[in-house]
Amino acid sequence: MNRCPGIGDIAGDTGGNSQCPLDSACRLNLAEVICTLKARATGGQEMSQNTPIFEVESVGPILVVVPQRHLMTVRDAELRDAYNNAYRLLSQDTIDHLVIDLEHLEYFSSTFVGILIRLARKTQGSNGATVLTNLNDEVRRILKQLMLLENPNTEFLWTQMDTREAGIQWLQAEYGLPDPS
Repeated sequence: MNRCPGIGDIAGDTGGNSQCPLDSACRLNLAEVICTLKARATGGQEMSQNTPIFEVESVGPILVVVPQRHLMTVRDAELRDAYNNAYRLLSQDTIDHLVIDLEHLEYFSSTFVGILIRLARKTQGSNGATVLTNLNDEVRRILKQLMLLENPNTEFLWTQMDTREAGIQWLQAEYGLPDPS
């Protein structure tokens, strides 16, 4: 029977006698799998817990929100705190529109879907618009499966653009906003 590392082995306790119940099917080193998943989740780079969940900036009356960390590795409470900060910024009298740049996003939880919807509705409540940008194929597929993209019943939530710059330019043209540069 092939030996497969147990939790104690990965944690540094090498006295383990753990045997893999999958026998020869268990040829992958669990520590390698964890490292691979972690690297995939962070885009190959370790992200510090000090890395903000959302980078935010304002471009005139447009709030730009950019998720910076792989959201499947973030606790729901942290994600809600980041959402609350973005919501507070959207509540300012000087902010009317929202661009959510999903450039760094590969996967996300249902909590993030709720955040997207709530932020878009907050923007609509202020007679503004939301633009989603930089959707990769996987994010686009997930949003389509959830019927939140390319669905006539939800197109009122947001507009989709290829880049952050295109989203900002569309909002400026559509709403007659001045170019802040």
